[in-house]
Amino acid sequence: VVFVADHHAGTVTRIAPDHSQRTIATRLKRPIGLALDPDGRLVIAEERAGRVVRLEADGARTAIVTGMRQPRWLAVGDDGTVFISARHLTQDRDLEPDDEADEPEMILALSPGRPLRVFADGLRQVQGLAVGEGVLYAATRGRRSGEHVDGVVLQIPILADGRAGPLS
Repeated sequence: VVFVADHHAGTVTRIAPDHSQRTIATRLKRPIGLALDPDGRLVIAEERAGRVVRLEADGARTAIVTGMRQPRWLAVGDDGTVFISARHLTQDRDLEPDDEADEPEMILALSPGRPLRVFADGLRQVQGLAVGEGVLYAATRGRRSGEHVDGVVLQIPILADGRAGPLS
């Protein structure tokens, strides 16, 4: 099964192995990042709304994080921690959704039973996230403090206490 976000239409479509398609979420505010949680529920980053929602089995949406600026990419760890790339923790400035300004980005983490926290920051244009084997992978254009380059994949160890280890 593949899920596809259409940020212009504000929808998410499910494509089954037999190629059948079904729209499973509508009226979203610029959906970008998608991930599945350990229970198989779809998690959706709504960039324009500044929130991350979870699509429940009955089709209802549960907001799990709100008030961020431009949440985009998601990854969910086996323990249920949701990693979110965003421009800022608050929506204190209204950027255009396509704004690729050289503003630093951060990765936020929301673990079960813990408050939302900054996991890593000072990144340049995060392009995707993936998690596996105790490491968060972040496709970026480098670090804010470094040279602007394309195609950098940072490996960020996830320490036992949930904090980020040194970026490599």
